[in-house]
Amino acid sequence: SRGAVSPAKAGGGYKPPRYGLTRGQKRWTGPFPGRMEIAPVPFPTSHRNVLANAGFGVYTSGVHAGSSFTRANHGASGGFYPSVYSLFAEEEMKLALKQFVDDFAAALSEVDHRGDTFRNFRPGIGPFAESNAVRESLAVLKEKHPEVYAPAVTMRQPDLLIPDEWQVEFKIVRPFGDNGREAENWSQNVLHPYPGNTSSIGDCLKLIEAEGNERKAVVVFGYEHDSARIPLDPCIEGFELLAGKLFGIRLSRRIEKRVGGLIHPVHQVLRVFAWEVLGKQNEGE
Repeated sequence: SRGAVSPAKAGGGYKPPRYGLTRGQKRWTGPFPGRMEIAPVPFPTSHRNVLANAGFGVYTSGVHAGSSFTRANHGASGGFYPSVYSLFAEEEMKLALKQFVDDFAAALSEVDHRGDTFRNFRPGIGPFAESNAVRESLAVLKEKHPEVYAPAVTMRQPDLLIPDEWQVEFKIVRPFGDNGREAENWSQNVLHPYPGNTSSIGDCLKLIEAEGNERKAVVVFGYEHDSARIPLDPCIEGFELLAGKLFGIRLSRRIEKRVGGLIHPVHQVLRVFAWEVLGKQNEGE
């Protein structure tokens, strides 16, 4: 299971990885001053938010981002196993990139289904310019999930800042225009192989040099017909090859989200792709 920790790593000095959280988390102050502690909640080991480890369930949700695990509530309270649970002690919880992608896609879909229009184009999120789509989605996120996105702001660089969480750069790809005609040079937003603001390649290079303690991510979102006449996948795979092989950029595994049923007659399916930008490869890698 994702995030499961082997007993062999239970020794001193092991730092557990970051874990994403699910919706409905609550900040809960425990009896120990200055510490956060999870409330005892019974759960089955088959629950999707439980990590199986050495036959015991380790509950990893229930507290809001920014808090940490400090004490094992086990036995009748919910099946925590102290020696494994202690691996999560004092580990600060963060907004997972997958959760952000899910939230962002849902927000774009909500804007779409409101029937909003951009300039003189037909209704739907598809024709919105990149920056406008990001701003509209952020407004939805602030309304729906203020506990996570209230501090977030759109900027010139990065495109989106979630303080102490993420610096995000976006690019939009649309193989077809609002009129249904195939667009020219649509893939350069992702594949242009030079530094600067033109493409996701340039965004990666900017993020690597960016200051701040936030994690860095590039997000590509685009649109297809319900049965894709020009699928986005070759463009996305080309970006990964260029980033890794030509520029030595280290990316996380790709995260994807697909949302169908959009109201625009051309931009019928939303696709969102995201990667954490982890830095540059060392020589010889």
